[in-house]
Amino acid sequence: MEKDSIIGTRNDQRLAISKKDIKEINQNKTGATVILIGGTVGLLVITYIIADTMRALGEGFGLAIGGQ
Repeated sequence: MEKDSIIGTRNDQRLAISKKDIKEINQNKTGATVILIGGTVGLLVITYIIADTMRALGEGFGLAIGGQ
């Protein structure tokens, strides 16, 4: 970085970009997306397990109360 430009290389060629020509900087947020999707899938799996367990418990108590 220099006072008024950013200097780097691309394909072994020198590249300089004026800071005033940069309108916005976009950052890759792949990690956040992966974490969000993983958390959502985990939440769905846990919800299914809890619902299935509650259904099985309900059936068990229903049979016990019904005298079977």
